[in-house]
Amino acid sequence: MIALVGGDVAVRRPDHVVVETASGVGYRLGVSAETLRQVPAVGHAVSLHAHLIVRDDALMLYGFATEEERDLFLLLIGVQSVGPKVAQAVLSGGSPRELIAALVAGDAGRFQAVPGIGKRTAERIVAELREKVGVPDLEVPEISVRRGDDPRVLARILKGKAMSDRDYIELVQARREWIEAVEASTAGFDALLSPTLSVVAPPIADVAPGAERDEAFFRINALMVRNTSVVNMLDGCALTLPCHRPDQLPVGLMVWHGCMRDDAVLCTALQVETALKGVGADRKPTRL
Repeated sequence: MIALVGGDVAVRRPDHVVVETASGVGYRLGVSAETLRQVPAVGHAVSLHAHLIVRDDALMLYGFATEEERDLFLLLIGVQSVGPKVAQAVLSGGSPRELIAALVAGDAGRFQAVPGIGKRTAERIVAELREKVGVPDLEVPEISVRRGDDPRVLARILKGKAMSDRDYIELVQARREWIEAVEASTAGFDALLSPTLSVVAPPIADVAPGAERDEAFFRINALMVRNTSVVNMLDGCALTLPCHRPDQLPVGLMVWHGCMRDDAVLCTALQVETALKGVGADRKPTRL
């Protein structure tokens, strides 16, 4: 049994990596998007937990950034109709902590959203694994406070330390229900468009820490991240087309849609970009 593979990253692809060991042997490991995010660039050292699946026609090796992810992978492939590729797709949808919280909360919709998983399989995953995973360890790691950190940002971060396990699970469930509601209401659209307007940065003195300046700080902060915050909360994908002229403040048009809708966003953005270039035939086209 191969339990751990360490060496230098020789190949790094969306669904697999090749790790060359000190002996010169390269191991190809299938990885989830969650693990891939923690794999360094080619040439750098890496160590991955592994699991080997032996079949009559193939030997398939899978890599994991953590033991928790590997354990969850083993539980998933033990469910009927869930093979290694589907299990890796599930693991690509979030951290082990988030997926376990979804299982505990009975959130079948979280798993039904994974390509290759239907309603029955999603419900089976929850039914079979809910009791096995138990309540996730939601212990909050120590947060280091450095001199110069903005106290208003720290206040938001430290609120998480007071959150109970139940609160976290309920929050995850509420977010999933919101995502499902938005996806249902936008299912008939190729993509959604949101204008991104320029924001003139205020003088630092106007938003420096201080109760009398908090209102200005939060107002500017909300303006700057208003569009991206919504899409991030929805697990969506987006891109912004710049629409301003060189002598103007930056403005743009954000094209976005829900999770795993990258193809629709890219196709729609290309059409929108072409349309914007043709606006105002009597004027010099906007360079995008």
